[in-house]
Amino acid sequence: MSIRFIKKVMRRLNQSLPDGLVSPCYLWPFQTQEIRLRRQIWWASKHAKIPRPIWLVFQLIYWLRWVLFEGWVNTFKVVKFYHAKVTQHYNVSYGEQLRRCLWGAIGWSILPNDLYTYQIIQTRGSLFEFIYTNEVIGWHALQNRAHPNARAGQKLLGDKHTFAQVMRDKGFRVVQECTHPTPQDLRSFSEQFQPDQGAVFCKLNKGNQALHAFAAYWIDGDLRGHLQTGQALNSAADVDAAWDRLISHGSPIVQPCLRNHPQIAPISNSNRIANLRVITRENRIGAANIALYSSDEIGDTFWMDIDPKAGHPFLPSSMYPQHHPKLIQLQTFAQNAPKTIPYWDQICADSLRAHGQEFDLWAIAWDWAVTPEGPILLEGNAGWGLHDWQLQNGGLSVQAE
Repeated sequence: MSIRFIKKVMRRLNQSLPDGLVSPCYLWPFQTQEIRLRRQIWWASKHAKIPRPIWLVFQLIYWLRWVLFEGWVNTFKVVKFYHAKVTQHYNVSYGEQLRRCLWGAIGWSILPNDLYTYQIIQTRGSLFEFIYTNEVIGWHALQNRAHPNARAGQKLLGDKHTFAQVMRDKGFRVVQECTHPTPQDLRSFSEQFQPDQGAVFCKLNKGNQALHAFAAYWIDGDLRGHLQTGQALNSAADVDAAWDRLISHGSPIVQPCLRNHPQIAPISNSNRIANLRVITRENRIGAANIALYSSDEIGDTFWMDIDPKAGHPFLPSSMYPQHHPKLIQLQTFAQNAPKTIPYWDQICADSLRAHGQEFDLWAIAWDWAVTPEGPILLEGNAGWGLHDWQLQNGGLSVQAE
């Protein structure tokens, strides 16, 4: 094992939740099909480089930490935040919300937030309708067991620099890198990049969820920027500090900032590029959505679903309670939404073509930027989160057919 991998394993000791749903029910005889499936997902989540006995020790530590302390604290905090609106709009009492959240959290290691996101608390639905946050790794691993070359595809998707080179060679339009610096270059950001390079976006070559990503630009000769989470970088020192955080986690990529297409810009109040996600699965489009960003420093992200056939953006159903601030903002975005996302047919066709090129995976989430010059492929994701797809399609309809 490499030193870097060992460090990664040690960091995981701080993890709270097990890598899946864990319950004493797994030890009972005559288990239902639902319980057997959850056990398979949890079992499949083991990292290939970790021996099973060591992995089981980690899982026991995570589970004990969660059921003895963190699960209780998390549950009371989440129920306190949601209970008034859920009681008002869905007529579910505080006691009932607390009881169901504790059963999910302590009995099955489910994040209480997930139970509200998937409307399980509001509708008193079954705990087993959805794949939860801590099951994502295991779910993808379970689905990819029927794909012998899955690991090669995952490796290529995980290296953004190599991925861009491969896809460019195959005729796909990808974002051009300004440079591919290394963490060994000890110069500050302001020393390496000059105003004539224009606005740039910096992210990890091997990272997900835009960890520590930021944009930098020059205003009247002064270096400024903002984090992907929305916080402003008001000086060269702030930008240099953001750069130092980024390179401390691995090799960075620096790319030119992109502009939203004129039909996309009105459905966002931010200059940040809207992220169009198209999920391909077995030669078809499984789902699609577009991430929009607020212009304030809170850095809120808003999602609109997209009809895969028509390319029409629409509000996610039941994602937010009535009068929720995000729902009100989304309704404003929806009023300005185009009837069809620009270049929609081309984006769908290119996403399907990309999946068939190098990737023996059950499903891939492709991220696109829709610019005035046309669509640009940003990256592909093998371990993408299931929240948006399940909210659009409904629970275990994401299961491989």
